[in-house]
Amino acid sequence: MPAAVLGVLAIMLAFFVLAPAPADGSASVPGAPIDLVVAPGNAKRVAGWSPPQDGTDVTGYTVQYKTSAAPDEPGASNDPATGWVDAPNSGQKTDTAITGLSNGVGYNVRVRASNSEG
Repeated sequence: MPAAVLGVLAIMLAFFVLAPAPADGSASVPGAPIDLVVAPGNAKRVAGWSPPQDGTDVTGYTVQYKTSAAPDEPGASNDPATGWVDAPNSGQKTDTAITGLSNGVGYNVRVRASNSEG
């Protein structure tokens, strides 16, 4: 497995904790999306993933990326201090193209599922 993919998996594990659905049937924050795959392209990356497998409803996804050389700290998106930038994504789609990137540069990508609870 390429180092960039391993880095993405490590980042996902560091930032996302699976949250099981409550036994009473009420809504809860969704767990982490699974099976993230990032494919390189000409000045872009195409990311695809599967929904969380914890039984929660998902209303959308937040996709973020940064160069592999950017600081590895949690923080607000589009924050130059952390390097994470919001990527375009629409609703419940489980894939997106991140365009306008530089060829020959490594990128990390992370995805967070969300709903009305968070």
